[in-house]
Amino acid sequence: MKLKQSRQNLLLLTVAVSFFLLPGAALCQPQKQGAERASLQFAGKAASKGNSAAASAERQGSEKRAKKLVFPVASLSPVQRDAYNMALKADRCNSIMESEEALALCNQALKLDPHCWKAYLARGQAQINSNRPDQALSDFSRVIDSKDQYFMYGARRLRADLYCVLKRFAEAIKDIDALEAEGATLSDGMHETRAGCYSGLGKHAQAIADYTAAIALRPNTTRLRFKRAESYLHAGQYEKAVADYTRVIEVDGKDGNFMGGSPEAYLGRASAYDLLGRKDLANKDRAAARNADQQNYADAPFRSPGRK
Repeated sequence: MKLKQSRQNLLLLTVAVSFFLLPGAALCQPQKQGAERASLQFAGKAASKGNSAAASAERQGSEKRAKKLVFPVASLSPVQRDAYNMALKADRCNSIMESEEALALCNQALKLDPHCWKAYLARGQAQINSNRPDQALSDFSRVIDSKDQYFMYGARRLRADLYCVLKRFAEAIKDIDALEAEGATLSDGMHETRAGCYSGLGKHAQAIADYTAAIALRPNTTRLRFKRAESYLHAGQYEKAVADYTRVIEVDGKDGNFMGGSPEAYLGRASAYDLLGRKDLANKDRAAARNADQQNYADAPFRSPGRK
């Protein structure tokens, strides 16, 4: 079961990486001291067409804009341009899960230009697609160590995501902390990733802080509120857990029907009510959970904090 879940997580990461590496994705970098800080936007949300003008930064509660770095293809030598184009073709192969073809293209590109960092990123995804996370980490680390201004920040984010999937939580947190130290404004997705890592380490106060930051950027995302409710439950902040579970239930899944009205939200709130001594409300929520899913929650037992 654990192996199956691990493979499912790698597949989800594959999808995220595919979006990030699509040709024309805007690349971001923190600006130098005295200038406006850049806002890193990940996973292709601000992708632009071609390699021309970069897309506007996604709004994050302020009027800051990301300085988009457009890779200077025109300045490449003919050999470097051939290698870069092979890396772009590898991206397209990755998007349709043709991993072996992508790997072959990347290896060929790197023979032409050993410093084609785009090829390392594309090869990293191909390694993930092929369930070879260690090799993917090696490729992402190679880009980070290069300190290339166009690709190192994306590589660090991708490595953090992969570390999280592999449950190497401390290393994922270290990468995200490094992004902040380098002047990046974290996206809601990066706050969510770090929060999940803190939760995995049992550091629920830190997890709550990151989930709260993510919610500030995307206040209608029920997934984030559900996860914060779980962290509140683990941290012993039961009233706050009730408030978040209630919001999830009332919103009723506006964020893609993720959790609204689901048995999990009712059972989470029932656990919080139990720990607050409100047995009548807890029993009502367990009944609601049974109604929501008769088959999976026929018994709807008390779910204490920490129970998976």
